[in-house]
Amino acid sequence: MMIKLLMVLGTVLSAVLIAAVALQNSKSDGFGAGLGGPGSSFRGSRQDEFLVKLTRTAGIAWMVVFTLLAYVWNNTPR
Repeated sequence: MMIKLLMVLGTVLSAVLIAAVALQNSKSDGFGAGLGGPGSSFRGSRQDEFLVKLTRTAGIAWMVVFTLLAYVWNNTPR
């Protein structure tokens, strides 16, 4: 039960991380500039600041969840 819960939580956190990084203006502008698009202005908006905090928090939670999942997975008797 614990393993399934951690897997679901890890999957949700993975989706949140992907969405948060994709929605950041500075990141997507950088990707476009690398492909010949317009350069980025690197002006932080309130949404970008929120997305940076969300990315940082979700990244830390993702690492903790998958570390805990690895520990539980390896120490579960089969």
